[in-house]
Amino acid sequence: LGGILGYGHIGNGGGYDTSGNGNEKIIINNCINYGEIKGNSYVGGLIGETGVNLNCSGVEINNLANEGNVTADGNYIGGIAGYVATSYGMSIKGNNFYNKASINSNGNYIGGIYGYAQPDLSSGIISIDDSYNIGNVIGVNYVGGILGAGCSSWYGKTSVSKCINIGQIKSKSGMGYGISGGALNASSWFDGSHMVENCYIYTGTSDKKTAGTSIKNVEYLTNDQLKNKESFGSFDFDQVWIMGSSYPILKWVNNYTIEVPDFDKNTDKTVDDYIINEVKKYTSDQVYAQYESIMNSNASYEEKHRRLVSLFGKNYGITDINEGRKYLS
Repeated sequence: LGGILGYGHIGNGGGYDTSGNGNEKIIINNCINYGEIKGNSYVGGLIGETGVNLNCSGVEINNLANEGNVTADGNYIGGIAGYVATSYGMSIKGNNFYNKASINSNGNYIGGIYGYAQPDLSSGIISIDDSYNIGNVIGVNYVGGILGAGCSSWYGKTSVSKCINIGQIKSKSGMGYGISGGALNASSWFDGSHMVENCYIYTGTSDKKTAGTSIKNVEYLTNDQLKNKESFGSFDFDQVWIMGSSYPILKWVNNYTIEVPDFDKNTDKTVDDYIINEVKKYTSDQVYAQYESIMNSNASYEEKHRRLVSLFGKNYGITDINEGRKYLS
């Protein structure tokens, strides 16, 4: 179960779909989930479960964000993805993720970004780079601010690099880890590896820093250190990151930031003027379903406005919020 993709495995072998003749590819880029997600196991803010095998063009996931609470009863739960798997040397390299919402489950393998990563066979890799979590993450075992657990085998690798955790990490029966909650090995014959490098954790948010077979430069930072660009020596502040008021944020996130105008709270109408001139180019049923979801939510006035801006302005190329609301009402 996911806000964008519930289940998506591609490639042959392992019983996965083979109909794509090598051309199958899953691409999920530049998406934000604002809705609350509730489920049992294999649950993510954007992706429930995804995997890649032989004879396909892979999985591309970049610039993804979750701002909706994720609540579950089972295993494999993440702010971005619940379960991510590769096989036969294939890789899934994820970049530029953030989670701002609460991730809470009564199960195991719970992470702010991924719940569980399982690379298998012939040096395949699952990586999380340039990402951050500021939401609280709660689970039973294998609970991490970025990754719940990585389970490698047959020379498979998991890697977490240049990530930040600021949210509170709580394990109901063990330790909460700031970055990765577990480094597991699925094979008794060939070891995998679990690398965690150049990652930072807000002091007081976790019991331990991280699990891993190779750990380099993983540190706790104070509030003042989080505000200091010099604390993040390996981060790319030209192309990927910028400094926010309290900690680094991803550059693509900043590009999507919109100033929220004043609201007339008695009428739930914006008092500023936006000009919508393209609304009727789009299928009203498609737009209306998303519009209704926003307007019927329990979000604040400011949050509703921000979501409407995202709906009309970014997804549909529309610039006038008020006219869009009148058209759909």
